[in-house]
Amino acid sequence: MSRRPSRYSINGGVWIIIDPRETATARQGDLHLQLRPGTDVALMNGILHVVIKEDLIDQQFIDARTNDWAAARDLVLEKYTPEYCAEITGVPAEKIIQAARIYGRAKTGYVLHARGIEHHSNGVDNVLSYINLVLATGKIGAAGKGYATFTGQGNGQGGREHGQKADQLPGQRSIMNPEHRKHICKIRRPEYRSSKCSKRCVKAKFAA
Repeated sequence: MSRRPSRYSINGGVWIIIDPRETATARQGDLHLQLRPGTDVALMNGILHVVIKEDLIDQQFIDARTNDWAAARDLVLEKYTPEYCAEITGVPAEKIIQAARIYGRAKTGYVLHARGIEHHSNGVDNVLSYINLVLATGKIGAAGKGYATFTGQGNGQGGREHGQKADQLPGQRSIMNPEHRKHICKIRRPEYRSSKCSKRCVKAKFAA
């Protein structure tokens, strides 16, 4: 990853690097948000606050593909101003606003992170706060848009999610649960493997 920011900047891309440390990658980025460790939720909510206030959200995507948007929106607008988030994170309010405008105004964009934001006592909240920003702007499920996490293993997590762990079925289902076993047996029957299977859209849930 450390070599990629400069390469994509040459092609017109803009990199926002979020890291408590001033790494080689951070120095190559266009904007470095050097937050205090463990304050990702406040930073993301501050960015989301600006995105909402400046109408950089994708309301059509939100209405069609998400749940509980109103609760998340109201909380962020009421509490997480850039100035308030700056006090928590140590990132100047001006940089929070700048990051929100870069990401919010971009026609395409990715949010990419490794395992760092997960390895906190509030790791789930950290991840959900990044996902909220992606969903609010509709930057997922289309060319040039997305969200991804990089693991340190050879996709051990992905393998487990697909049922390659002895005591676990795909989708975090338990092999001890009769209903879970019934569901998997049904979808793995030969007649369910054809192109006749209907595509389903899963609604994402906002975390307030």
